[in-house]
Amino acid sequence: MKKSQREFEGSQEGIACKEINFLDVLKKLNSADLLDELILIGGWCLYVYSECFEDSEEVPVKRTTDIDFLIPNPPKLKHKANVVELLKDLDFSVEHNFSNNFNKFVHPDLEVEFLMNLKGRGEKDIIDIKDLSVTAILLRYLSILESNVMCVSYNGLFLQVPEPAAYTLHKYIVSERRKNEIKAVKDMETAKDMTRFLLKHDDQRIKLKYIFNNFSNGWQKTLLKILEKEQLELFHFFKS
Repeated sequence: MKKSQREFEGSQEGIACKEINFLDVLKKLNSADLLDELILIGGWCLYVYSECFEDSEEVPVKRTTDIDFLIPNPPKLKHKANVVELLKDLDFSVEHNFSNNFNKFVHPDLEVEFLMNLKGRGEKDIIDIKDLSVTAILLRYLSILESNVMCVSYNGLFLQVPEPAAYTLHKYIVSERRKNEIKAVKDMETAKDMTRFLLKHDDQRIKLKYIFNNFSNGWQKTLLKILEKEQLELFHFFKS
């Protein structure tokens, strides 16, 4: 069934509102010099990539309510800030999970979360980042993103995002480990769409191969097993 004109306009207004709020979050963090410290990851990277590649329609822009920031591990922060107070100015409230003591920031249109790469045996799921007054979720494989970062200009702001090649390979790996089937399917679709785009560009092909070659043998085998089932073109590209 087709959407009515009112429904269509409403959905467009909703998307525009989220984009404005997303930019407001970036500006607020930038006011405390935190964009130099944090790496934007997650679904909003696709929107940034699209801007970087001159609004290429081949980049699968799939907007999300979640704004995810990766804090490097270890967190060698040059600037301290109270993120709770910063985001409170934008009508974000803190939602506390009493089962694991994780705090996320909730807004009618968006949510902000902080993550960090899990190293070693990983006995903890959450870490308290006192210099920012936030808690971060510890997850594996985020080192793929942390180790392959580029600085981009977005609406007059400079922010750090993962290299598109790293973002894509990470999506393949985590999609197989998602407990939420809907999110797993979404991750795989995004990875496949990004792969088709990246393989058309020589510079991105070089980055794909470089990042793959720097994976451990175990990670390479894991990724190749996934690609053999899901994306044969990229599988043969890495095997060549």
